[in-house]
Amino acid sequence: MRLQAIVAAQDKLILQTREKERRLRMIADSIPAVVVHLDADLHFTFANAAYCDWHGIESRDIMGRHIKDIVGPGTYKVVEPKMAEVLAGNALTFEAELIYRRVGKRIVQIDYVPDVNDEGEVIGLISLAQNVTERRQAEEALVQSERRMKTVFDAAPTISSITTFRDGRFLEVNNAYMEGTGYSREEIVGRTVGDLGLWVNLEDRKKAVETIRRYGSIQDFETRFVKRDGSVFSVLYSGVTIDIDGEPHLLSIAVDITERKQAEAN
Repeated sequence: MRLQAIVAAQDKLILQTREKERRLRMIADSIPAVVVHLDADLHFTFANAAYCDWHGIESRDIMGRHIKDIVGPGTYKVVEPKMAEVLAGNALTFEAELIYRRVGKRIVQIDYVPDVNDEGEVIGLISLAQNVTERRQAEEALVQSERRMKTVFDAAPTISSITTFRDGRFLEVNNAYMEGTGYSREEIVGRTVGDLGLWVNLEDRKKAVETIRRYGSIQDFETRFVKRDGSVFSVLYSGVTIDIDGEPHLLSIAVDITERKQAEAN
């Protein structure tokens, strides 16, 4: 009877263990990321459904195989030094462009965590990889777009600037602004419109700002600006509010009409 009880207890323990493994696999398979476990010799002991899908291979065909056999020499050359560091007991997070058999190149963010037993020995590693390709491509597209916009902004023939709406502090000015006012970028950026004393008539600026505050923009408002050397010139001022990092800013554009005004006067 005692033997039967022992066997029954062992069977129950086995069933409970299998049920725990089933639940863990179900959880791992539901995670929208690649999850694998490798032993200390870099042989697969676990791979979730996402990993198998990325490589187009069944889980049973991965278990027990060395990672180099699955990922290929190119990817292995990238990850092997990092895995060695993790097996030395250090967790790592990094990004890399890797090739997967079925889905091809992907930029992935990888987290490696050492698997440590109760005695403190590293017996393997856990890897979690997330596909960040679209995010990185979107970020690169944004950088390229900003670069193009900066090129257009700098090349514009109009006197153009970007300032904070709250206090009129300069964030950026284009080449025409520096040429038209006589100030260098270093003398402008970080200072306020008031610091430079650009507007001859401060009431004009108040009217322009109030119009922009009420309607979001102003078009061809005639006023006068002061250059660095003290000379005055006439402009048609236009401005529109723009959002930068969730804060309202002001894109200002001024067209020098001094020669036209002089011609009209004659």
